[in-house]
Amino acid sequence: MALGDKKQRKIYEKSNTNDPFFITGSKQLEMSRSFATGAHIKNPLFFENGGSAIIFQMKEMQEDIEELRRFGTGSGELNVDGGSF
Repeated sequence: MALGDKKQRKIYEKSNTNDPFFITGSKQLEMSRSFATGAHIKNPLFFENGGSAIIFQMKEMQEDIEELRRFGTGSGELNVDGGSF
């Protein structure tokens, strides 16, 4: 079965300064530090404005990606017609 077309769009741009989604290295560092301290989880205004649903869905996606990685690296079993390989 072939993969469907990619649906995701970039969140931000790191290198092309002419791109409308470009952010500077200092802004990336600020975002990284904020994430490392858990600011996205600790800010009540973020959650009141729908952020909790976004964080929940991102966690679900992260788990799906990890499952794909596990399967893609051969550490998962392939179950076909009730038998495992």
